[in-house]
Amino acid sequence: KNAFNVGKAKLIPERSARYIVDQYQKFLMEGESEEKAMKLASNDKRQGSHSTGIPVKKTNEHMIYVTELLHHDPTLTNETMRELLNLRITKRFLVRGGIYLTSHELGDREPITTEYELAPEQSNALQKRLISSNSTIARWVKSMFFTTKKRDVERSDANDEAHMTKRFAFAKFLKDHVNNDRVCLIFIDDMPFYAARNKSRGRSRKGANKCAVQTTPGSSMAFRTQLAMGVEATHGLVYGAVFPPVKDDYTNQYKGRFRTEEFVVFLDNLCLSLVEKIEAMQLWRRREIYFVIDCAPEHGKLTDPQHLLDMCMHAATLEVAIQNYRHTHGIDVDEDEEGILAVTQTKVKLYFAAPTSPQLNLCEYYKRPVRSYANTLINIDRFMNTITGAKGSASENIKKRIDCLVDIIQESLQKLAAKGPDESSLQTLLRFVDDVIARSGYLDVSKRITVRSKEQS
Repeated sequence: KNAFNVGKAKLIPERSARYIVDQYQKFLMEGESEEKAMKLASNDKRQGSHSTGIPVKKTNEHMIYVTELLHHDPTLTNETMRELLNLRITKRFLVRGGIYLTSHELGDREPITTEYELAPEQSNALQKRLISSNSTIARWVKSMFFTTKKRDVERSDANDEAHMTKRFAFAKFLKDHVNNDRVCLIFIDDMPFYAARNKSRGRSRKGANKCAVQTTPGSSMAFRTQLAMGVEATHGLVYGAVFPPVKDDYTNQYKGRFRTEEFVVFLDNLCLSLVEKIEAMQLWRRREIYFVIDCAPEHGKLTDPQHLLDMCMHAATLEVAIQNYRHTHGIDVDEDEEGILAVTQTKVKLYFAAPTSPQLNLCEYYKRPVRSYANTLINIDRFMNTITGAKGSASENIKKRIDCLVDIIQESLQKLAAKGPDESSLQTLLRFVDDVIARSGYLDVSKRITVRSKEQS
C-alpha cells in the first residue's frame, strides 16, 4: 500500500507500481540484497514504456498550437509535437507564476536557459499540465481529422509577395481572356522523355531471387528527348514537336539539346500550323493571339518578350495569312454584342505565365495523357523489340532506341490530337484561376492537377 501511494505521488500508474513491487519481491526471493533488488526492479525495461502521469484534458489552446505546428511543418512526429507543446505549456506556467523569461526564451522553439525553482505544489501543478505520452498527441491529431499523406515539396518562395503579385495578375488575365471569342490563347510548354526504356519485370522459376536479363551495349544509358506542345482550350492539341538528342561531332556522344534556338524553331512551326487551321479554329475572328509560355531559360528574357517574336520569322506570316483570309472571303466587319465593329489586323503576342504556377497552365493537363500513351506503346512488341533486341555497336543501338522513342512520342501526339479538347481540364484550370483570385495570388500546391478520361468526364 505504501508503494502504491509513493507511485501515485511520483506520477507512476498503479499497474507500473504493482509490477515494480512484484519484481522487487522476485529478486529478493532469488537471493539478491534489498539494495540490488530495488535497483533491478526500478530499472526494468518496462518502466517508461507505458504512459506515465495523469491524462491531460484537450483544450482549444492545445488544438490551435498543434494546428499551427502542422501548418508550418506537416512532417513533425508525435514526440516532437509533444516536446514543443510541453515547452510552451511550461513557459506560460512560469510567466503566469511571476518568473521572468527573456524575450529570446519566449520564442516557441527556444529552450529555457533561465534557472528557476518551484515550490512542491507548483511543481505538481505543472506536472499535471504536461503531456506525458506520444499517444495522446496521436489521438488529438486524429480527432482533428489530420491523416498521413504523401509529402509534396513546395518551393519556399512559391507564395512570397513577389510571386503572389505576378500570379494574381496572370489569373486575372486568364479570367478575362480564356472564354473571350476575340482572343486566342495558345498554352506552350515542354517536357522531357528519355531513350533508355526496358521492361522492369520478367518471369523466373519459383525460389529465384530475380529475373536476369542480358542487355545490349549501351542499354543502360538515357538521353533526354524534349517534347514541346501548343494547346488551345477549344481545340486541344494544336501542334507538337519532338527534339531528340544530337550527336556531338567533337565528343561523338549524344546530348539532349533544347535551347532558345530550338524553341524559336518550334514557334515558327507552330505559326505555320496555325496558318493551316485559320478556318478550323476561326482565327479570323480573333483580334489577338497570345502564346502563353513559362519562365524557362530557353524561352528568352522576361523583360523583352517581343525580342523572341522578332526571332520568329513566321509570326508575321500568320498575321498576314489571317488578313488575307478575311479579304478573300469578304469579311470586313464582324458583329458582336456591342454592335458592328471593324475587324482590325490580328496581332500575335507573347505572354509570360506566372512563375511556379503549373496549375494555371493548360498544357500541364495534357502532359499526363501523352506519357500514358507512350508508356502503353513502348510495351508493344514492335517497339520493345527495337529497344531491347537491337544487335550492333553501342552507338548504333543508341541511335535505334532514340529513333524508336521519337516514333512512340509522335504516335502518342497523334492519339492526343485525335482525342480533341479536354473540357474537364479546362474546368479544373478555371477553378484554380478563381481560387487564386479569391486568395489574392496564393496557390495551394497541395491541390494536384488531376486529369480525367472522356469516359470519366
